[in-house]
Amino acid sequence: MSFLFRSLGLCLMFTSFHSFAGDWSGSGDLGYNSVSGNSESDSLAAALSANYDTLGDWLFMGEFDTYSASQDEETTAKTYSFKLQSDYKISERSFAFGNVRYLDDRFSGYDYQASISIGLGKTFFDDGISLLRAQTGVGYRKDKLLGGMGEESESIWTTRASYNRALTESTRFESRVLTESGAENTYVEGNVALGVLMTDNLGIKLSYLIKHNTDVPVGTENTDKYITVSLNYLFD
Repeated sequence: MSFLFRSLGLCLMFTSFHSFAGDWSGSGDLGYNSVSGNSESDSLAAALSANYDTLGDWLFMGEFDTYSASQDEETTAKTYSFKLQSDYKISERSFAFGNVRYLDDRFSGYDYQASISIGLGKTFFDDGISLLRAQTGVGYRKDKLLGGMGEESESIWTTRASYNRALTESTRFESRVLTESGAENTYVEGNVALGVLMTDNLGIKLSYLIKHNTDVPVGTENTDKYITVSLNYLFD
């Protein structure tokens, strides 16, 4: 946990040097999810994402989500995660980034997974209808297994790609893939979502999320899948 708090503190100190006169945007979700993999259950899902554009060289992004699994009115497992990223614009389409990710996922057999990484990325196109971004870099990850089974620390190679497209004025498709590859374990997270607006800010979203670890404790499945239907609120 000290790794996490030090990383988070650095991010907050970093952002404090910049004016907050830029643009905020983001979304919040609250809904129902179905979990399969290490738990077969239905329960609550919530998520929040926010972007802060300084209207200059910096862009800050944050994501938080949480899921819980319940069977027979008893909570069997919980997961929550957050990601923080700062982008510095090198050119019109290229950027350097710093990223912090923390995942507390009792479905996967890990107490937590925490990573920090830096690297380079590129926006291939952003025309107001479609957006395609990709990034790659290097970093460090610490994994702690459930039940006091030990800790793993290793260097990682990380990649992330996202593609969003407005299908109509009220319908939007979103997708993203994240990988963190290390000698001991490779973590892959993929998400696709379809959102439909009912008003200017409120809509319904259907999403499908996969989390996969190549190395897990004995008796634990490698892959967990989440299907979520939620109310989605956009703010800007």
